[in-house]
Amino acid sequence: MDDLEINDSLIAQLFNPDSMLHSMAASIIVKKNKEIFDSCIMRIDLQTRERLMYELFDEKSEYIPEFKQILYFKDNKATSFLNGNSIYKLIKNSNFIFNKETQKHILNGKRSLIFVYEGNIGLYENDKELKKIKSNEVINLYNYNGSDKYSIEIEENTKYFEIEHINLSKLLYEDYNMLNLFITSY
Repeated sequence: MDDLEINDSLIAQLFNPDSMLHSMAASIIVKKNKEIFDSCIMRIDLQTRERLMYELFDEKSEYIPEFKQILYFKDNKATSFLNGNSIYKLIKNSNFIFNKETQKHILNGKRSLIFVYEGNIGLYENDKELKKIKSNEVINLYNYNGSDKYSIEIEENTKYFEIEHINLSKLLYEDYNMLNLFITSY
């Protein structure tokens, strides 16, 4: 991207109705020449403009642009083998959560996959830490289902993606690549 030239075609993408395309264009333009972005921003509709400003300039943003989500899953060791379509399905069927303060949850019956984007999640058995799941790691909570002796502690300012049972079941049925992901996350 360093040799990418800011031209009319790239600037036009700021006005594209597709959120991924205008977010990517804005990110590139701001990185290369913020003045060009500043000269265009007032022509973008208010809702898109506010979201872009929030995404690009708010350090404490609770939102991650879709293109950064794609890069996260493409670079993640657990999901790097997935094709673009599978990653897209994964993103659309997951919830992004920004945990502002430490929380502890008993896993009794909770079945989901959790991908840690930033921060840490501890896995406990009877209040003894079994492991710490860090940024770019995944935990399959199916492994710890059916007992109240397991819990997770989500640390303050941890950002993560969670795919709950109902969505994961649908993905496993629709896409065999997800089955590989599910099996390898055990």
